[in-house]
Order: sequence, then structure tokens, then C-alpha cells
Amino acid sequence: MDLRALKNYDIHFAELFVDAFDTYYKTGDKNKVIRLVNHILEPFGGQLFEGFSLGKEEALNQLK
Repeated sequence: MDLRALKNYDIHFAELFVDAFDTYYKTGDKNKVIRLVNHILEPFGGQLFEGFSLGKEEALNQLK
């Protein structure tokens, strides 16, 4: 990954990214990575957990 390009695009995000992954690779603690990913996904509705389905019931009804 070209960190310079990321810094040129968004210095604040680049700092969060580096801090999160440095912490993870040095300590194995993935909490900062999870927070970073949640922050990225938040504008799009957040995480989709296992078992999540949108329109599953409608699709099953159409098969009947």
C-alpha cells in the first residue's frame, strides 16, 4: 500500500489506519482495527452480521 497516497488523500484517516494496524501487528489487539472499520462502514448502515439478510422473506414468498 502506498501510504503517501493515503496521506495525500486524507491525513487524519491515514494516521488512524497506521495506528490501528501498528497496534494490531505489535500486540495482536484488534480493537482499533474494528473501530476503524466500523467508522468506515457507519455511513453505509454499519456492519452486517452473520445471518443478516435484506429481503430474504420476500424472496422466499416469491418462490411459493
